[in-house]
Amino acid sequence: MTLHPLTILFLGSTLMLGAGNSYSAETAAAVSKTSGLPANMSAFIRTMSDKHNFSKNELYRLFQSVELQPRIIEAITRPAEAMPWYKYRKIFMTEARIEGGVKFLKDNAAALSATEQKYGIPPEIIVAIIGVETSYGANKGSYRVIDALSTLAFNYPKRSPFFTSELENFLLLCREEKIDPLQPTGSYAGAMGIPQFMPSSFRAYAADFEEDQKRDIWNNPADAIASVGNYFFKHHWQRDQPVAFRASAQGNAYRQALQGDIKPDRTISQLKALQVKPQQTLTADIKAKLLTFELEQGQELWLGLDNFYVITRYNHSPLYAMAVYQLSRAIAEHPETPKISASLPDAPVAAPSLPESGPQAPIYIQLGAFGNEANAQALRKKIAEHSLLPLPKIKPVTQNGTTLHKVQIGPLKSAEDAERLNAKLNEIGIDQTRYIVESIGN
Repeated sequence: MTLHPLTILFLGSTLMLGAGNSYSAETAAAVSKTSGLPANMSAFIRTMSDKHNFSKNELYRLFQSVELQPRIIEAITRPAEAMPWYKYRKIFMTEARIEGGVKFLKDNAAALSATEQKYGIPPEIIVAIIGVETSYGANKGSYRVIDALSTLAFNYPKRSPFFTSELENFLLLCREEKIDPLQPTGSYAGAMGIPQFMPSSFRAYAADFEEDQKRDIWNNPADAIASVGNYFFKHHWQRDQPVAFRASAQGNAYRQALQGDIKPDRTISQLKALQVKPQQTLTADIKAKLLTFELEQGQELWLGLDNFYVITRYNHSPLYAMAVYQLSRAIAEHPETPKISASLPDAPVAAPSLPESGPQAPIYIQLGAFGNEANAQALRKKIAEHSLLPLPKIKPVTQNGTTLHKVQIGPLKSAEDAERLNAKLNEIGIDQTRYIVESIGN
């Protein structure tokens, strides 16, 4: 995202300086009276000045350029999630969307694989999120973010507190990232870039995949992929665990389990007592949420597990989460999809235990896998700074035309040695490791 020279001056010399730099309260009052800005917008400007040390003068100038758009209010009052499931599903489960997901996965295999290694999020889930949000970056939204957020903050009382907070975060984001506030575009709700992050989510979860000091979710698919991975990881995605299963039910007792929010709240045993029958064999003490989805004729029941709930942290609608899940399965199962991950399992599994070591089972600890070799070298250098730790090796692996640079320590003599070393790695902040039982030469 490029900056006009005047914008750089604006960001560097005013928004980033204190509110009191020769700009008096009397001057602010005079500007407010003559600016023609709505009273709530002027109050917001004063808050940003007092709370975050923005210049009132430049904020008044900025908001003179903001356009409050009635069509944004119209759009937000008729969200797609208000549709019944059978209509909502048709929007996303199309051949074009599935094939687009396969292509996006192929084109970004290295970033997806590295993100899975780091965060534990299956590539097809990340691809499906981006597919549902923006059709893989093709439809990122054409509203200026500041127009959308300002319209909803100042002209939509029903959700004014939320969008006022997002507008606050947006201005902070622009100051931190040195972005012209009038430049970023997004959805009618102010969601931004390839993954459609709200400003608060950008500040909390956006990731710099290539470590080039930029978090460009508008134009860089790798940053967008890593950002979604980080978002899901921070919301407690469970690595190697499933998302949802079909279910059936007899009688009406099951309706009790449909009440409440969408967080898993009953064990499989408790659900079976309500005559709910999972269509997969599940451990009795696993918690799930019984969900119903409207069909043209009747309904279908699903059990949403913890990872289904994590998807709803991106968008709180169960319809949204189910669309993401079903699209992810269609992409993963497409015959042209490269197998860059183990994909989602069919049933919950325990964390794998280490086998007994021996000449036939060498054990390695994998610290990460990177499309950019420089990142692998940087991680190796970090380990080298701790002289008591073994120096890792970098193993280039090419699959489906994509090369990943895996950083591994080993072979280790026993499972006990591996676990002790892994604990030391965790102490220095390397906590996304995994055990590998293979030869580094393979």
